[in-house]
Amino acid sequence: MRFILVLMTFVLMTTPTEGYSDAQLDVSNLSNYVTDWESEQTTFGLTMKLVSSKKELNSYKNVLKDQIQGNDHHKRSIIDESLSMVEISPKRSQLIYQVETSKWNQKIHEDVQQLLEKRNLSLFRENGTHFTFFQASFDSKLDKNLFLEEVIQDFEVDLKTQMHEELLTVVSGYTPNLQQRIPHEKEHINIQLAIREEDDRKNTVTIGTPILIIEY
Repeated sequence: MRFILVLMTFVLMTTPTEGYSDAQLDVSNLSNYVTDWESEQTTFGLTMKLVSSKKELNSYKNVLKDQIQGNDHHKRSIIDESLSMVEISPKRSQLIYQVETSKWNQKIHEDVQQLLEKRNLSLFRENGTHFTFFQASFDSKLDKNLFLEEVIQDFEVDLKTQMHEELLTVVSGYTPNLQQRIPHEKEHINIQLAIREEDDRKNTVTIGTPILIIEY
């Protein structure tokens, strides 16, 4: 498996951007990269979070719930949507919208983008945060160090944190090629990569923006 910096730069520059939200741009930029991975299986997830008053979120939740329940096509597809709300104080709650798939290809990518365009996600886009991840499995021939170096180079990552354990490596940093970001000391983080060596001679790679909020 090999990645070419020139090709990666071209892909990121030619991603369609007109009318795309930050979440859609991040999905596209990561998708264009991981689609070239020759993995046995690739899964995808997008989580959007919004904190506001209970009254506002309840009204907004009902609108989204009706849209999700009325979409028969995606009920029959492998794209899974969910909506939940968590109370964080007596007057405020957090609304969570998620899109997940058990595999990934260009057709699914197009379906997800169309789905995000149809949903009324304006409040998430204006005041919320989004977290995107892709997870893939590789055989044990994967060179972990080389893989990390290539991802860091291709995304022009300025590394901020690194964690190296016996079977797990996690790195975080900032890249100009992704939209979402979170504060880190006096700087920002917007990409995180984890590589776990499994017992069955497999490697699980997880890449996401701005940070991974799933188990890796």
